[in-house]
Parts: sequence; structure tokens; C-alpha cells
Amino acid sequence: MTKPDALPAHPARLIHPPKPRLALSIGITGHRLNRLPASAIPRIAAEVADVLRQIQATITRMHARDGGVWSADAPRLSVVSSLAEGADRIVAEAGLAAGFELEAPLPFPKEIYEEDFADAASREEFGSLLARAARVVELPGQRTAAEQAYERAGLVMLDHVALLIAVWDGGPAAGRGGTPDMLEAAARRGIPVVVISAADAAAPPTIRWRDMDQHPRPDLSFYDLPAQPVRRLDEMVGRLIAPPVNGDEAAHLAAYLRERRRRVQFRQAWLWLQAVAFIRRPRWRDFRATSPEAAAEDEAAAHAGAPPELTAAYGWADALANYYAQVFRSAFVVNFLCAALAVFAVALSILVSKSFGIKAIGKPVFVGAEILLLLWVMLNTIQGRRRAWHRRWLEAREVAERLRVALPMHGLAARPVIQQGPIGIWTAWYERALLRAAGLTALRGTDDRGITARTALLRMLDGQRSYHNSTHARLHKLEHRLEAFGEVLFVLTLIAAVIYMAVELSCGPIRESWQFLVTALTAGLPVLATAAYGIRVIGDFEGSARRSKRMAAEITALIAAMEADDAASAGDLAAAQERARRAADIMLGDVASWRIAAEGRTLAIPG
Repeated sequence: MTKPDALPAHPARLIHPPKPRLALSIGITGHRLNRLPASAIPRIAAEVADVLRQIQATITRMHARDGGVWSADAPRLSVVSSLAEGADRIVAEAGLAAGFELEAPLPFPKEIYEEDFADAASREEFGSLLARAARVVELPGQRTAAEQAYERAGLVMLDHVALLIAVWDGGPAAGRGGTPDMLEAAARRGIPVVVISAADAAAPPTIRWRDMDQHPRPDLSFYDLPAQPVRRLDEMVGRLIAPPVNGDEAAHLAAYLRERRRRVQFRQAWLWLQAVAFIRRPRWRDFRATSPEAAAEDEAAAHAGAPPELTAAYGWADALANYYAQVFRSAFVVNFLCAALAVFAVALSILVSKSFGIKAIGKPVFVGAEILLLLWVMLNTIQGRRRAWHRRWLEAREVAERLRVALPMHGLAARPVIQQGPIGIWTAWYERALLRAAGLTALRGTDDRGITARTALLRMLDGQRSYHNSTHARLHKLEHRLEAFGEVLFVLTLIAAVIYMAVELSCGPIRESWQFLVTALTAGLPVLATAAYGIRVIGDFEGSARRSKRMAAEITALIAAMEADDAASAGDLAAAQERARRAADIMLGDVASWRIAAEGRTLAIPG
């Protein structure tokens, strides 16, 4: 459990998507010295040290047991403490002694926070602990709103921990953001709490966590959670950390971690469909698949100081999502077109053999073409299902979008709201594991990293707004041009049938060759129109266009709110954190609705 001196260099060129480093951050809430009897401090320190030792031993065993999903790096264990006198420092000292990292979110800049500590010895102890911290966040709290500043520091701590140690006497809070408030907030987020009594020496440590129940209720207050014996600590940590155990999800996670980089994008039908609809011209670079390193470097440049593991994971997810999106979309375009052309080939065989008299080779050639087209549809579908192009696209895109949101939030010392406890969906588990390994960002009041991170958030939102505006325009055009194409074919079919009937009724039977031409047209054109309809249904172009239009409007409103924040109080970190959380709600909500809509549109044989 080593303490890094600085962030590592960007990971070397990886063969597979990065595995997360096994990490666990432990928060602390508890009383200051005015509510901690001096005689109780040695006991509390010993009980805290014992809890940390048990956690350390459990994490070591889990790293060995589930090594297939974790990186080879040693597990990273940390204590997240604001370093107030009393419980905060007791746990910080115990963590450092056990080899844990120390991360310190401070409610004020260091110089202002020191005013909380009355004597020189306490300030010296604070300075010593701060110097040993791996990462420090100085929140821009104001002494005139001290309770609000303490509460914000507590919430930043809860954002970044999976487990909470509470040194508590069972009494009410002395002010806003006190221990009981943090306990209630932890219960709402599903964070387990190890309670160590601040007053009763006979009371053993206990665990309070809703997920210790077989049928957990998310609406329970902390006070309604039954106390569990601390001997269940190993079980609790296992539930917090363990990868998904569901057979499908575990297999999908393992498959994702085995993915390899894709260099060439052979399947181009999706791009050619856009070309013939006059949406987008093909380019030579379309044959080159997205590089994970290029995508990662773009994100690293946009988010200065972002953990390299996060940007590398984003780069891989984005590259794989782009690759499989085009593969899947090209596959269903090919399926519908080949199925339609197979029917059209039959119609043409009748026309050629009957109208032009090429009976010897005409029909076998067209029937052979029909067989090849139908075989291609079947093989394309079988391959797509076996290789799970659809699922791999959806999962990689979900991972990429989760990390896209998390990266600017990390720079603001914030995170998307992540429920602790067992997770059945591997994409959410993977994101949570990566964010745990990233830890807190280092953010000082004397530097401009907060402003830089806020600017990066604004740029990300502006890029997403442009993307959704472009996507709305492109897919809306594609939907309506395919719809118009189908309607034109049906109209042509109707015109051919009407002309045929008019000629038959007014002039008598027409030549046999013309009859076969009409038959070919009235059989083949509706099939092509139906293929266009099938592509529209599976592609869900209009639904995607509407979602992008809605997203662009919501992001535009959020950007306007951030610009108004600038006018009111430039550089307000708390305001930027709230805007980042709103951005996460908007974008992750869109990802969830998109995945629900897309999951049912799998690759199938038309029919």
C-alpha cells in the first residue's frame, strides 16, 4: 500500500482495455475533542486500527481471488479526512500507520482553516498531517458561512468514499453538517457505516448498512438500520468491491477486458447509406478505426491533470464503441438491402428470361444471385450474433459516456452519484472501480486548477451540444430521405399498376414482355421500399434525432446557467460542482434512455 509522490505518466500502449486498480477509500465523520472524553481516545484509536487491519486483510485476499478483473498494481487504500481535531485525526493517524494514503478535503483554504485550532500544538499537528497527505482539496468556504463550508467538505468526502467510520456518541449534531447529518446522507447513498462509540467503552463497534439485509430498502433512515456485528466486516467489504457475479454480466466484463484494438474499419455500408442519401461523403480515413490512444490523448488534453487510467479507459471505450457502432449499423443495412435485392433478383429473372428470351442462362444466374444474397444475410446475422456486435457497441458506449461525464467532475473534486453496494451491471461496476482508483483530485486555493476544470466542463458541454445538434440534423435528414425513398417506390408501383390496368381495359391485352416488366416492377419496388422502412425501424433515426434535439436544448440551458454563475461569482467551485452534477444527471439519463431504446433493436434476418 504505497503512497505515490505524483500521478503516474500516461499508461504505455495497452493491448486490452485497462483493468481498474483495486481501491477502497474510507471516510471519517465524528466528534471534535469537546465531545470525546480524553480517557476514550486510546480505546477509539485501537478500535479504528483494528477495523483498518481487517479491511486491509480482506482487500489483499480479494485482490488475489479476483485477479482477473484487477490490474497488477498493489491495492490502493486511503483514508479521507478533513483533519479536524478529534475523530478526523485519530482515523488519519491510524490510516497512515497502517500504510493507507491520506486524502484531505478541507472546508476552507489552509490558512483560514487553521483558525479552527486554538493552540500551536494543534496547528502543528494539522500541518504535519497535511504534509503527509497524498492529495489535498481546499474548498473555498467562507468563515461567515462556516456551517455550510463544513457540510460541503463532508459531502465531498462522501462523494469519494465507499465506507464510512463514525466516531459518535449517539447524540444530535452540534450544527449543520455534523455527524448525524453525514450518517443520514451516507444511508441515502447506500454507504456502509462502521460505528465506534465515542462515549460507551463497553459498546463494541457495529456496522449499519442497508445491503446487509437480504431485501434492502433504500428509503430507510440511518436510525432504522439494524446494527450488525463488526465480525461481518469481511462480508461487507466483499459486497462493496466484488465484481458482478451474474453469469452473463461476469462473462461480458471478462469479454470486454479481453477486447483488442481495431485498426481497420472494413464494414462501410452505414457510411455508404449516408452517402447515397446525400448526408455525408465517404472519406479514405473512414477505413481507419479509432485509436484508443488518440481518443485518450484528446481527453487528457481537455482535462489537465486527469488520472491517466481514467483517460486511457475512456479512450478504449470510445474507440470500441465507434468501431462496433459502425459494424452493427452496416450489418443491419446490408441485411435489409440483400434481402430486398434477393427478391428483386427473382423478379428480374422472370423479366430477363421471358421478355428478352435469355432462358438458357438468365434464370440460373439470377437464382444463383438470389441464393448468394440470402446466404450472405444468414451468415452476416449468425456472425453478428456470435460476435455480439450489438451488445459490445451498447456496453462500450455506455462506459465511454459514463467516463466522459466523470472526467470533468474529477477536476472539480466531484463525482456522479454512485450507489455503493453490490452492482449487477458490469458497466456501472467498472466505472465505479475506476473512479475509486482515481481518488480525490489535488485542488488548492492558490492554484487555478478549479477554474481550469470548470472551463473543461464548459467545453465538454459545448462539444456535446454541437454533437447533438449535428446528430439531430443528420439523422432527421436520413429518416425523412429514407421515408421519401420508400414513398416514391410505392407511388411508382401504383403508377405502373394503374397504367397496366388502363391499357388492359382500353386497348386489350398488352404484349407478354410488358406484362413481365410490370410484374417485375410491382414485385421488386415495394420490397426495396420495405427494406428502407426496416432500416429506419432498426436504426431508430427519428427517435435518436428527437433525443438529440432534447439533449441539445437541456445542455444549452445548463451552459446559460453556468454563464450566469460567472457573472454572479466567477470561479465559485461549489456552483461549478452543482452544475457538473446536473450535467451528469442529464447525460447519464440520456445514456440510460438510449440504451433501453436500442437494446430491443438487435440484428435479425428480415422477415
